[in-house]
Amino acid sequence: MKGWVEMGARIQEVTFGKVLDDAMKLSPEEREMLADIIRRRGVERWRDDLAKYALQVKEDIAAGKYTARTVDEVIKDLEKSLDESDDK
Repeated sequence: MKGWVEMGARIQEVTFGKVLDDAMKLSPEEREMLADIIRRRGVERWRDDLAKYALQVKEDIAAGKYTARTVDEVIKDLEKSLDESDDK
């Protein structure tokens, strides 16, 4: 996996392997801090994505894109869909 980082007037190629190599040059304490930062940022991104998805679902519900159905109705539709795919 490659990426590009602008370093002043020059652009430097950054690969996953180079990042790992550089991370291993850090002290154990710095590596632990880096791991914690990456973990926290991952959680933050997951939360942001989940919040965006929840807002989209709320908008879709308000727009009438979804209708309330019972579990039995959903199961019946799934069974019908499976039966139709078996017929093909």
